[in-house]
Amino acid sequence: MTTSLRPRTLVSAAAVIAALVAPAAASAASAPTVATGAASKVAQTTATVRGTVDPNDVETSYSFEYGPSKAYGAATPPVAVGKGTSPQAAVADLAGLAPFTTYNYRLVATSGAGTSRGANRSFKTLKQPLGLSLAATPNPVAFGAGTTLAGALTGTDNANRQVLLEQNAFPFTAGFAAVGNPQVTNATGTFAFPILSLTTTTQYRGATAPASSCRSSARAAGSSSPARSRAARRPPTARATPSVSRCRAVAPTASWSPRTPATSSAASAAR
Repeated sequence: MTTSLRPRTLVSAAAVIAALVAPAAASAASAPTVATGAASKVAQTTATVRGTVDPNDVETSYSFEYGPSKAYGAATPPVAVGKGTSPQAAVADLAGLAPFTTYNYRLVATSGAGTSRGANRSFKTLKQPLGLSLAATPNPVAFGAGTTLAGALTGTDNANRQVLLEQNAFPFTAGFAAVGNPQVTNATGTFAFPILSLTTTTQYRGATAPASSCRSSARAAGSSSPARSRAARRPPTARATPSVSRCRAVAPTASWSPRTPATSSAASAAR
């Protein structure tokens, strides 16, 4: 009896050993290997981030985490790269970024074997060029009545900036000259100049005071063209639409050229 039972005992022990070894072999699969690459095509609100992912022979997907701090806060949609055994290129286009802001990012890859996170890297978006718009309200303007020239300074460092108002009265040969007191833009870059009385067709333009953002002593200026002024006894008419001017470092001044009355912008007139 003892001799006949021994082989059965050995077979049962071998089966137990095989069952214990199988899970150990399955757990030998490795998590993806990732490397965060450099950013490229960095602009005011967009950038492209890159890296590499080695799936280590397990179905893998990747995404990029990004944000203004190492807490990130945003991530790109996952992209599948299969289950190869060599590094695969990973790339994502980021949009909706804030100008002149440092962003942190890293590559993250996930498979059935685990999740791997690449090293943190960073880039800084470019400055948004300053732009100045100006419009008259009300418009048309009655002879002798007043109006308000309101505008907005957009771009990087647009808050708490001095804006000057300049005028050039009909027949527009004297050139632009400062009028009134400078205004300071609020936190959102808006400003307004009250015009108490208009008795002749007048061109107006706004100009920012010199600032380092212009990279020179140049001023970013926006001007307006007038509607016609006539000697008629009826109320004047003037129509206006906003225009935009930007800082230019290559010129001593950056200003708008007057437009024809048919396409005048930010104009106030009387006739």
